[in-house]
Amino acid sequence: MANRNVAPGANYAPAYQISGIPFVTSSNGLELSSTTIPTRVKFPTATRWIEVGVLGEGALNLGFSVAGVLGEGGSVSGSLSERSADHNNFLVVSGSGNTTRLELRCKEVFFLRSPASPAVGFTLVAGLTGIPAGSFPELSGSDGLVGVG
Repeated sequence: MANRNVAPGANYAPAYQISGIPFVTSSNGLELSSTTIPTRVKFPTATRWIEVGVLGEGALNLGFSVAGVLGEGGSVSGSLSERSADHNNFLVVSGSGNTTRLELRCKEVFFLRSPASPAVGFTLVAGLTGIPAGSFPELSGSDGLVGVG
């Protein structure tokens, strides 16, 4: 008889078909002052979606790996043999604005103050699944995932 009590993994579709469990955090002010040391937010379980807001008039980089948010990720254009390092694999969020809801599954995100920006803060809201973060893979360009760094 097959064991039917297997924990859901990263590709367990039913976990993404229901509303997410709320997760909210904030930097509590203008805390992102470094342009070289990313701030990491780890989720207790994999996300179904995320939304990021900027506190202040500055800009921040949102990424899914340290290399990506630092601009050290690989190029996403061309064939594998044409890809090169040191490309920006991040989204810039600026000017007291919010992203739209990003339907993304991940277990962590990284923030970094954009180089020309003053210190800036952030808010983050996410819908979480029941998938344990440990069951979700690391998002890394070195593992063949294009566009994350």
